[in-house]
Amino acid sequence: MVYLIGYISIGALVTLVILVSHQLTKKPSSELESLILDGIHHDRNKWASKLLDVIVVPILGASLAIIAWPVVIYWKIKEVISSGNPDAVMEPKEFSVSQDYLLTKTSIEVIECEEIVQDPLGAVSDLPFGHLHHAWLKFKENLQSGDDIWTFSAQWESEWGCQERLAGYVIVTDDRPNDYFLTTCRSFETE
Repeated sequence: MVYLIGYISIGALVTLVILVSHQLTKKPSSELESLILDGIHHDRNKWASKLLDVIVVPILGASLAIIAWPVVIYWKIKEVISSGNPDAVMEPKEFSVSQDYLLTKTSIEVIECEEIVQDPLGAVSDLPFGHLHHAWLKFKENLQSGDDIWTFSAQWESEWGCQERLAGYVIVTDDRPNDYFLTTCRSFETE
């Protein structure tokens, strides 16, 4: 019982210190931020919403922080380190098609014949890529004369560390892959 009281006491102290430091270092909200929040949650100025924002959420957050204070300390240390060193903030990984991923040269006509969606229930129109037909049309607009279109397949690690198999079509200009149209994204486990 003494250990539990000690653990909760440390958690309360850590939570209090972090809340005070956050209040001292937080930036005032901008007008744009307020407009975005008003657009997302237009009832946020009603008393019930203010009660939720000012009392319920902070109490639940503080209770969770008291219980999981080691994780909160880790997050705070990570935040302090990354705020002092802007290069420490990781940019999200963005997929791009490289030469190594190219498989076969193809044509728009062949792709549109192969990618017609046949839905016996009629929920999807009988067009290339079905519901994604408009995205396909936008992709085709980027195709210039002299460009080639290739199929590609790649193994990719997402920013969350998941292994994924990506496949689709890519526009190749002067032997350099450019815009791509993703048709497959499957996660798989590494062995």
